[in-house]
Amino acid sequence: TYTDTKEEVLKATGHSLTKAPTFEWAANNNTAKAVFVCDTCKEEVAKDATVTKTSADATCTTVGTVTYTAVYETYTDKKVVESVALGHDYDVEYDWAADYTECEATFTCERCDHEEVVECEITVEDTITKVVYTATCEIDGVTYTDVQTEIFENPFKDVEEDTWYTD
Repeated sequence: TYTDTKEEVLKATGHSLTKAPTFEWAANNNTAKAVFVCDTCKEEVAKDATVTKTSADATCTTVGTVTYTAVYETYTDKKVVESVALGHDYDVEYDWAADYTECEATFTCERCDHEEVVECEITVEDTITKVVYTATCEIDGVTYTDVQTEIFENPFKDVEEDTWYTD
């Protein structure tokens, strides 16, 4: 028997990437890779995807979003990142009754012009020379106060020294 050995170089067939990839995102979501698994050798093959982003700003009452979209050939993946709603940024005006027994607070948001009117609770501190009225109300978990003061004129007249007054 005769034996002969011959070496023949076979051409590589290349990876067979027929299944949809998974996407691996960078921590900041600005880049992504489409990761395929070869049907033949099971090796992972990563391809750079094109990433775009669109955003919707947060408002006083709605969350903001940034949508990242990664595309490689016909494959797409999306990631949505939400930010918190901003909350209202109120400017407040107080409308006191002439006798200070009632007060309404009008809250107007400086960002979106949302307006709310709230009835205030009134406390009174009376001293010999003045009365202090404090209006207190709450909106969105924040307490607001306004103070009005009535100062009385001094009821005592200047008197001459060594003069005594009695009632």
